[in-house]
Parts: sequence; structure tokens; C-alpha cells
Amino acid sequence: MQNREFRDLEYELLELDTNICHKKASFSKINESWINRDDSKNLIKAIKTSFNGKIINSVIEPGIYTASKFNNSIYNSELSNSKLSGSKFSNNVIKSTFDMNNMRGIVANNISMEATSFFGSDLFKAKMNKTDLSNCDLESTNLEMAEFRYSNLSNTLIDKVNNLTNAIFYETVVDESTYNKIWNEFSNRGIYLHTRTQDYFKIV
Repeated sequence: MQNREFRDLEYELLELDTNICHKKASFSKINESWINRDDSKNLIKAIKTSFNGKIINSVIEPGIYTASKFNNSIYNSELSNSKLSGSKFSNNVIKSTFDMNNMRGIVANNISMEATSFFGSDLFKAKMNKTDLSNCDLESTNLEMAEFRYSNLSNTLIDKVNNLTNAIFYETVVDESTYNKIWNEFSNRGIYLHTRTQDYFKIV
């Protein structure tokens, strides 16, 4: 196992050995860079990693990043096909790609994740309260017990979502189209919402 602190990456390719455990690694700024795997198809092993600087226009290749901390903003970057369960996002994630990830139990409260794709990701028990998820792609995600209290889900893609009716909504902002898709999902299960007089959604 190696504990490593990585300096700022600026327009660089950093290749990580997948045979080494980079537990509790620390990254500062990642700008216009690519964190790459070696030639194997193994995942990067980097549990409990701290990403302390901004991640901008960059790619982080698939890995095991469980219980990691994303302490700064992420913009137009990709981290897909990875294990991120139990991780915490403390700053904004804008126009990025987090597809096909295990994101069970992540904490991403009170931030903006606008226009970010979570296609096919598992968001079981994800906490995304007071978070702006407008214009996001949530298609084919698992939203069982995911929390969206006071969040903004307007103009999101929510087709083929799993366990939508088991997600937690309270004063969640939605547009008319998104509301209708949610209402149809509930009604198909025999659950009828009278949300215009209740507190589940705010339609804009």
C-alpha cells in the first residue's frame, strides 16, 4: 500500500499502477489532465482519497474510490464506471459525467450538480437534499431511498428510472414534464398523488 500526495496536474497524463493500493491518496488541482490506469483492465485502488483542488476538463479513469472526499468544484470532467459509495461531495459538480457508478450512500447536499450525467448509476440512499440537479441525466439510475428534499429536479431525464416511487421527495422543484413522469410512475403502481395541495413537489 502507498499513501501518496500528488501535486497539481496541469495538462498532464498521470498513470497509476493498479497493482498498488493508493489508499488515502491526496490530489490537489487537476486541470486539463488525465488520471490513467496502467495497461491492465483492473480498477485503480484509491479508497478514502481526498480530491482537494478543482477538477476541470479532466478524466479520472475507473477505480475504487469508496469513502473519498471531493472537497472542491468539478467542471466538465468525467469519472465513470467506478465505485464511489460513501463518498462526500462538498462543492459543485457542473456539466460532468458520472455514468455507471456505484454511488450508494453518497452525500451531496446543498450543492449544484447542474447538467451532470448519472446515467445507469446506483444512487441507493444517496443524500442530495437542497441540491440543484436541473438538466441532469438520471436515466436508468437506481433511486431507491435517494433523498431529494428541497432539491431542484427541473428538466431532468428520468426515463427508465428504477425505484423512483421509493425516492424521498419534499418540496422538490420540478417542471411540468418531470412532474407528469413522476406522477405516471406513482399512478402505475396504484399510488395517487394530490401534490398540488401537498408538500411533495413545487411545480415551476
